[in-house]
Amino acid sequence: LELRKVSEKYFRGLITRTSNEKDSYVNSTVRAYLQCKDKADSVLVDSQNKKPSYTLRTLCRALSATVRLLTYNKLPLKRSVYEGFMLAFAGGLEDSSKVVVENIIKECVGGEIHRKELEQIPQKPNGGGDFVTVKPFWLPKGPLESVDWTESVSGVSKFVLTQTASTNL
Repeated sequence: LELRKVSEKYFRGLITRTSNEKDSYVNSTVRAYLQCKDKADSVLVDSQNKKPSYTLRTLCRALSATVRLLTYNKLPLKRSVYEGFMLAFAGGLEDSSKVVVENIIKECVGGEIHRKELEQIPQKPNGGGDFVTVKPFWLPKGPLESVDWTESVSGVSKFVLTQTASTNL
């Protein structure tokens, strides 16, 4: 019951369609948290081959990311929950554990989220200022001139984007 109250507080004012939809997302986020926490004790390992520790702080981090993605990045609700929970629960895991967590999250938030949907760039955020896109996300542009470190100079790139880094973006 207390976990529902925490989740409910993050969604307050954001889901205005129906009370049932809000309850559904509140329940699904709590269910995802509890299932990930359960799997952490038995199946999941991080990049150092240790059990991850999922706490109330992890749930709050996932919900905060969800709200930010929903309000600032204007992502659809289902994708915001998916991205927020993947960030908080799968970020430091090794690959096979990420798949387990991803399946839990997809199951809890209402089914399959297609790769094409995840790669779709949302509308540009409001609020003025310049933004740049990195993969499917808008990021505020800083005061310095933008530099593309992946461009090669004399055949040598100043930055190597590995498969792992690209996957995690």
